[in-house]
Amino acid sequence: MSATLDGKRGLYKAFKDIPIQMCHFHQKKIVQRYITMRPKLDASKDLKKIVSRLTQTTEKNFTTKLDEWYEMYKDFLEEIEVIFLIILLYRNTFTTYRYNKYI
Repeated sequence: MSATLDGKRGLYKAFKDIPIQMCHFHQKKIVQRYITMRPKLDASKDLKKIVSRLTQTTEKNFTTKLDEWYEMYKDFLEEIEVIFLIILLYRNTFTTYRYNKYI
């Protein structure tokens, strides 16, 4: 017996004693949330191709392709991560400053 879930974290706890898997539709939607329907970056375009084949591949093949994608774009992803952290720090500082200004 196994369960296919929609990605709600609370459900994973309810089925902790049996094998679970997130449904392919929700896996695709989560990735799509970050890369959009019409990605412009090469990394996003390639990731969209990999995810679009999710239902037509095996787990091993999918993870291999995903690992290859990660290795190909590793430097780019690290650069984006640094930029994202800077933006978060800036937003938090700015928001805190604005909020404290009116207290």
